[in-house]
Amino acid sequence: MLSENYSLILQIFFLILMGMILGLTLLALNLQGLIEWLLTWSMLFWETPSMLRMLSKNLTAHKERNKLTAIIYSLTLGCIIFLVVASDLQIEEINILSDVANADLIIGNT
Repeated sequence: MLSENYSLILQIFFLILMGMILGLTLLALNLQGLIEWLLTWSMLFWETPSMLRMLSKNLTAHKERNKLTAIIYSLTLGCIIFLVVASDLQIEEINILSDVANADLIIGNT
């Protein structure tokens, strides 16, 4: 009974985290044009105005392909970060349990 409650809590937690990753991806997608413009003007400030206009037109022409690439990149990055954090927590929990197993006295609820 108790393990079923933990399972349900972990499933809800997982769904909330996946929803947050999806929400942040949609937020990044909506801000993509602004971020492209800011990066173009801040990273390439030394270029001539004609080169900057050409780059901005190029970004506009490839907007759909850039959008798909941004979605794939952000979802992949979010999932990788989630998996790394989850594995780090699991490794830490295993280390703590191995320390408890070597203890002289263990106090717990049974």
